[in-house]
Amino acid sequence: MNTRNLIILIIIAFVVLCILFGIIYRNQLLNSNKNNENSNIVDVNIYNETSDSIKNEEIDNSEKVAKLYNLPDNKIDNMQFSKDITQNTIDKIESMLKSNEQLLGMFSYTNAPDYMIEFNNSNLERSFGFRIFNDSIAAIVNLSTTYLIYREDDVKQLLELLDEGMRYNLNYTEIDINKTYIPPIIYINDEYEAVLGSYTWKDEQGNVTTGDLKQDPKTLLKDKEAVNGFGVPIISINANNTEYNLITLPNSTKISYSIYADNIDYNISKKDAERMINGSYHTYQPNILSEYIYEITITFTDSPGLSATYYFKYKV
Repeated sequence: MNTRNLIILIIIAFVVLCILFGIIYRNQLLNSNKNNENSNIVDVNIYNETSDSIKNEEIDNSEKVAKLYNLPDNKIDNMQFSKDITQNTIDKIESMLKSNEQLLGMFSYTNAPDYMIEFNNSNLERSFGFRIFNDSIAAIVNLSTTYLIYREDDVKQLLELLDEGMRYNLNYTEIDINKTYIPPIIYINDEYEAVLGSYTWKDEQGNVTTGDLKQDPKTLLKDKEAVNGFGVPIISINANNTEYNLITLPNSTKISYSIYADNIDYNISKKDAERMINGSYHTYQPNILSEYIYEITITFTDSPGLSATYYFKYKV
């Protein structure tokens, strides 16, 4: 074989190899694109399934059973339709009523409530009325029974349902526990000062200090006036402040309390106080005529070393 033929043969072999390499590379590229397309389809399906799931959770498909009316002048003859109300919403409202407070006796209003929910079955004996206060919402059920919605989360949820905000421009000043070097003064119903008992706190230098009056609660409260039983005991750090200038404990605050009496067999131990929308804390009111001692314990989830115990008398 001469040199010319050898060169031609080498060129032909090189061309064949290039063609084979091109075919292999093309097949690999097509397979790669196909896999990517399948992968993208799966991702899109997963995204759509997730989105549909979220949408289904947000959509309330329960039956529309009532209508919400706004009463801008608090007059029953000036009711303005706001929106339809579903059975799921009614269930949520009824759940709030059970977890908040029923007011004893009839609660009379000079004017009609701020909002009304009336049911579509034209049964006038079943309705919800709502009157908005600065720290709670009164719910009048069937024009006869009144509940006080006071729990912070419930008030926020109910205001959202009513497309309403609080009627007062509340200004909050939250105290910084890390810069409060003695246990704060605690007031009951913004008027009666609770008596400080034992505590564990930090001073300005960061040193842990403890205190204990070493007296039993009855002796400790011997000369103290009892809180009048006309109102449920509300715990706060405000003293006769207006609702426009509120001092509040931080959200990390946890308040538990115990109630007992000397002359009757009555004891509630370590019940959690419920935080209200204005930063105060709602407690339980005994319904038996007597004089009670409340023991309040304050702790903080973000400052586990700090705690303080307070006492006050309450007379029903």
